[in-house]
Amino acid sequence: YAHYFIQYMDLRNWNPTFHAPRAENNWWGYDKDDPAVKNAIIYAYDYVVTEPDPANCPGGVVPDKLGTFILLHGWTEDPQNIQVALSGPTPYWGCRGIYIEDLQNTWYFGFAKNHDFRVSGELGPQENDTIVNYTEQRILRMFHDLTRHPSLRDKADPQRFYTYGSSMGGTGGLALALRYPNVFAAQYGSQGITNWRTDGDAGTATDWRTDVYPFWGTMEQNLPVEIRGPNGWADHLKKYNGTGVWNWQNHQATLSNLSGREVVPFGVMHGTLDDKTEWSTQGKPLYRLMNDARICWTGVVRPVGHGWDTFAGFGAPFTLYRYNPFYDFTFRKDEAVVGLSNCSDNSELPPYDAVEGDPEQRYNFNIMWSSSWNNIDGPPVDTENEFSISLYSVEFDPYGTQLGTGEDKTVDVTPRRLQHFQVIPGNEYDWKNVSVEDGHVVDSGRVTAGEDGLVTVVNFLVTAGGNRLVLTPVK
Repeated sequence: YAHYFIQYMDLRNWNPTFHAPRAENNWWGYDKDDPAVKNAIIYAYDYVVTEPDPANCPGGVVPDKLGTFILLHGWTEDPQNIQVALSGPTPYWGCRGIYIEDLQNTWYFGFAKNHDFRVSGELGPQENDTIVNYTEQRILRMFHDLTRHPSLRDKADPQRFYTYGSSMGGTGGLALALRYPNVFAAQYGSQGITNWRTDGDAGTATDWRTDVYPFWGTMEQNLPVEIRGPNGWADHLKKYNGTGVWNWQNHQATLSNLSGREVVPFGVMHGTLDDKTEWSTQGKPLYRLMNDARICWTGVVRPVGHGWDTFAGFGAPFTLYRYNPFYDFTFRKDEAVVGLSNCSDNSELPPYDAVEGDPEQRYNFNIMWSSSWNNIDGPPVDTENEFSISLYSVEFDPYGTQLGTGEDKTVDVTPRRLQHFQVIPGNEYDWKNVSVEDGHVVDSGRVTAGEDGLVTVVNFLVTAGGNRLVLTPVK
């Protein structure tokens, strides 16, 4: 059930000294005085791709096309993700799994371009160096190579790539979600760092900034980034080359200034009692930013400490059953979704500082829409002259959400990831709210698209029986 890969990096575009045997990694257990070790470089990495077990697939047959997820592990001094992968098939029937090792914990981003880390990792990169997204490139290449591998590509569905993880994995996943909507269909990340500049400022959890100084440089240096990727997947980010790495790794700032950019639909979770990822500086500021960005997301805040939460931040937009995320990994990249904001049954924004025993706080949990992966009333209509989608109010149950169970609610709805319907800044659009049950028009109006290229219908009524949003350009 597993394919073991060795990934060779191009020495002309790679700093092979970061992972070389040296004092900071205890010489990988070798004799530091051995000349072959002392002068070594590393530019080859292993990872594993797992397959589903036919016995777990409907009808005992593996589907013709498979999605692919990458599991981003947390911070560790003892890499074990690959060993876990080799122990059996992927736990989900509709997809493959990629298991990576982020050796020496680069937080799934990268390290300095020119610094020779064999001299001293503690010293870190010097002025005039550049921080390259080396680890991020490796992740992207894993997906790219899967689509061109002679024996694996035929089953690979490039419209169904996903990432999930917690802690350091949640941090890296959020970065990928904000940067690569052209690659990933959906993402889940819990208890991740969202602004490296402020991590640890409150003194209530681990300050991880010193962990990344040796390979990103200090905040005062704020060395420039260089973003690369295979298959042209990072071309849209080249304009950000030269941005200071500590600014680039401020995901809160990215969310507050998307300027109409798409992001990967995602779910998120933070714990208010977390002693590893600081709640007050990392989790608490994030939820209003996501709401105001009008992106496609769900989230939960829980009065818990640090640990894997088994997709607790996924609501109805991403799953009917919490333990089979992404609608059994059928959620697609090439289909429009909706951003939900200011839902009337959302918890308070920003979240209060919950203590042990308080209820969890949920966001956008109780609205689902009809789609190709959750076909209640057909997929969205997404043409040049119309966008329409049917939304339903539910009472989300992590053990099996059912239609017809939700109370009436209102929500601001923003079409996202449009495939054909064009939103032109300053143009007007007519909208209707049509009852799915009997076809009568519940409400209607006209809205003007903003300068960011988004059009939002506010206070849209959603009932258990379903309400179809129909949006057309004013002729």
